[in-house]
Amino acid sequence: MFFFVNRYLLPQNSSIEHTELARLRLFKRHQSPAQLVLRDFLPNLDQTLQRFGLDRSQVTTLYDFFAGTQDYVGAPLKIDDLALPVDYQIGTGNNFRQVTLGGRLVAEIYFIGGRWPRLVGLTISMIVAIRL
Repeated sequence: MFFFVNRYLLPQNSSIEHTELARLRLFKRHQSPAQLVLRDFLPNLDQTLQRFGLDRSQVTTLYDFFAGTQDYVGAPLKIDDLALPVDYQIGTGNNFRQVTLGGRLVAEIYFIGGRWPRLVGLTISMIVAIRL
């Protein structure tokens, strides 16, 4: 197995990444095992691979390797999928939403922008109710 190591693979790349992609295709055509190993966590990797016509088996990230999630296929997640209580107010923003309850910040929801917007992070402020 041949491994090619890089930091990332983005929708818009330099000639170095394009050369690596061509090299992967060449190895596949000659039935030689090769894989591109990426250092960074890439939440939109599946869309990038689809754009360049690569299989998920040809590329892995160190994050996916150590987390054991190389075969994980994510599904788009939208705010409606979170089933937030109706009392919460959901603000607007470019790539994030603030969720408040009576002016108090409850959560921040972050999205990946672009052609396939989807939820990538959720920060929740804990609400502690004390009954006397």
